Amino acid sequence: MKNDNVDDETVQILNDLIKINNDRIDGYEKASKQIPNDLDLQILFKRKIQHSNDFKKQLEKEILAAGGELTQDTTKRGKVFRAWMDIKNTFNPENSKSVLDSCEFGEHAALKAYSDAINESPIFTSQLLEIIQGQQAIIKISYDEIKIRAEIEKLEG
Repeated sequence: MKNDNVDDETVQILNDLIKINNDRIDGYEKASKQIPNDLDLQILFKRKIQHSNDFKKQLEKEILAAGGELTQDTTKRGKVFRAWMDIKNTFNPENSKSVLDSCEFGEHAALKAYSDAINESPIFTSQLLEIIQGQQAIIKISYDEIKIRAEIEKLEG
C-alpha cells in the first residue's frame, strides 16, 4: 500500500541515506581487513556494520511503503574514499591509527549526509523524521567513539 505522505523527493533522500549506510558497511569491512589482529577493533567494526544494516532495513521499509524503488549502490564519494583507503594502507599496513582516522573521516561524512537530509527535506512525516534523527544520533555516538579510539592510538603509538 502506497504511503501518499511520502513523495518522490523523500524517496530519493532515503535512498541517499541507504547509499551512505552501504558506504559505512563497505568502509568498515575494508577497515576490518586492514587490521585483522586487533580483536577489539574487529568487534567495534562489526557493531558498526550491524547498525548500518539495521538502518538500511528501516529506510527500505519506508521507501517500500511509499511505493518507491530501493537502491543497492554506494555513493561515488564513498567509492573514491575506499580506493584512497586502499592506497593509504598499502603504505602503512596494520596501522590502527591510520585505519581509525579513515573511519573517523567516513563517520563525519555520514553525519553530514544525515544533517543535509534533515535540513533539505522539511516534508518528512514526524515518524520518518524520528527514524532519521535516531539513526543520526547513533552515528554521532559512533563518530565520537571512533574519534576517541583514534586519539588513544595516537597517544599509545
